[in-house]
Amino acid sequence: MKRTLLFSEIGFTLAELLICLLIIGEITTFTIPKLITSQQNTQSNAIAKEAAGTLSTALMQYKVANTLSTSTSTADLTPYLNYVAKDSTSIIDSESGGTSLDCSTAGTACYRLHNGAMLWCGTTNVDFGGTGTLNAIYFLIDPDGRYGGSTSGPSKSLKIYLYTTGRVATWASITSNTVTHEWGSWYTTNPDATRDPSWFSW
Repeated sequence: MKRTLLFSEIGFTLAELLICLLIIGEITTFTIPKLITSQQNTQSNAIAKEAAGTLSTALMQYKVANTLSTSTSTADLTPYLNYVAKDSTSIIDSESGGTSLDCSTAGTACYRLHNGAMLWCGTTNVDFGGTGTLNAIYFLIDPDGRYGGSTSGPSKSLKIYLYTTGRVATWASITSNTVTHEWGSWYTTNPDATRDPSWFSW
């Protein structure tokens, strides 16, 4: 003889539902932050690559209208950049190991890009210093355009080197013996992968 189940005998008990919710909560606690971090890193990476492309394009446009020389500087390229506004009040992140960059500092400039990022550069006595393939100038890109409050971590800016050829590179991918000329001093720089922020990869 077939037994008819009562409504109270169908489904889950309260204890089973609570255990299920507890398991879902534990999974969420560990999964959601990683997903958010991964999404932020992907976005920052895309912003930096876009900025690198913008810098290379600006140099190519400059070279069409002008002759590249040893004194060609970051300031000469800024008219060819695509940006929303020049910012002279914000404080943004420096590269790994540094703290912050003040956009109001004399001899520097910050440019707010369309994607919300901030592009920083020195504007006084910062030039290629030569026209060889190892001569470069550099910019810093802060993907979120604001100071994160630390000397390390995912909020740090990426240093982008721009060579006379239009090639762009970061600390990890620069050519050995890259030459920069800034504020009256010469520097020879070699690759250092530890200086790139954790969120960036080519």
